[in-house]
Amino acid sequence: MKLILEVSDIQIKAILQACDFMARLYMGQTEELRLIKSPNGLNDLIVYNQIKKITHPELTPNSYYSICSENIPDQARILMDIHDVIRHFLAWESQANSPETRDWVKQIGVQYDTPVHLHEEPLPTIKRRIISNENKKNK
Repeated sequence: MKLILEVSDIQIKAILQACDFMARLYMGQTEELRLIKSPNGLNDLIVYNQIKKITHPELTPNSYYSICSENIPDQARILMDIHDVIRHFLAWESQANSPETRDWVKQIGVQYDTPVHLHEEPLPTIKRRIISNENKKNK
């Protein structure tokens, strides 16, 4: 079964960030918690390392698992696949050309590469649907 989720530009960027954030936490990259602004001022490395000792006690403060590691759940790879498809789509959508006519001098970066398929679940697809002003009124 396939599901369709329609989101705005702002929402797709939030989904992109959430997928990246959660996949990294699964990998043991607790320093990613710095993205959450704490009202208590708890955004420091000591706190991140304490959390890592609880969630990933086998890892040292400066280590984390690869996204391909058997030590992380499949959910992390699914999230990274979703992230990579969205990132790839947004990167190419902002360009005047297509992947087939890639400018290898100006379009350097993993966001322009075909997403790596990390999990057996099929890669999601993404496309833009333009909604005319008349269609917006009827919704």
